[in-house]
Amino acid sequence: MHYGERPHAYVLSRKVERACHHLRKDRLALKEIALLSGFSDQSHLNRTFRRHKDITPAEYRRQCIS
Repeated sequence: MHYGERPHAYVLSRKVERACHHLRKDRLALKEIALLSGFSDQSHLNRTFRRHKDITPAEYRRQCIS
């Protein structure tokens, strides 16, 4: 375990943080951000992101723009 998390959970949290970075900085489509962040597709990004952040990637992006 690394940083008090199981390895898979740690990897997913890093992918979510990478997605957050892209959502704040890039105007790419969500499917592109999913692939750049290491997710297999946009659906996997949406499910994992919501589980970690209690918000969808699209909602997160809107909040960052506001």
